[in-house]
Amino acid sequence: MSVNQDSPVEPQNDKDRKVGNWGRWSLTAASLLIILVAIVFALRPVTTPSVPTSKDSTTLATPVNAGRRNPHIGPLDAPVTIVEFGDFACPACGVWNQSGTLQKVLDKYGDKVRFVWADFPSITPDSSKAAEGARCAYDQNKFWEYHDYLYSHMEAIGVNDLKVYASILGLDRKQFDQCLDQGARAEEISNDFRDAVARRVGSLPTFYVNEVRLVGPLTLEQLSAVIDPILTKTP
Repeated sequence: MSVNQDSPVEPQNDKDRKVGNWGRWSLTAASLLIILVAIVFALRPVTTPSVPTSKDSTTLATPVNAGRRNPHIGPLDAPVTIVEFGDFACPACGVWNQSGTLQKVLDKYGDKVRFVWADFPSITPDSSKAAEGARCAYDQNKFWEYHDYLYSHMEAIGVNDLKVYASILGLDRKQFDQCLDQGARAEEISNDFRDAVARRVGSLPTFYVNEVRLVGPLTLEQLSAVIDPILTKTP
């Protein structure tokens, strides 16, 4: 094959030199890019959503103290109010309920603590109706018995199951069925749900100890770490 003498032919050494220079430039550029990304990442703002804003705290008082029919234990004027947002299809909620921690808190603090239940039915299609069923049991002064029974039977919380549980617990079935079928307590559940959404409740269970938000199945020690400083400041 002949070579066109009019076309310049680059010596091999010059080619090697340019390839080497290009490789070094690429490596330098990549290094600078990595350093820049690291700096931006290190300087990024970090937000911690564990403590709600004052607006959230004001909203929180609505289901707890403003005349809604949320199930509760303890006096209205207790210096500490613990609110649990839960779902009867929530395994973590069930674990906390069966741990006995609530009873330990009540035994330790007595009338200094008020515990309030709030519904956030968000896990299964049956969650809302199960929440209504528990409120219908509340009408017959058996909310906590029904609440505990649901958590020990989370695998079956359809409407028919809810009615069977009412019979097992000795509720007036006619009254219970009418309450459940007519959605008599649905608005209360919706109110709690909207409150939870407004406060950006995500993982369940979520607790509010006065204005402090805590997430997950809590121990007595974790709750005491928040409750004790509040009581220390209480006259």
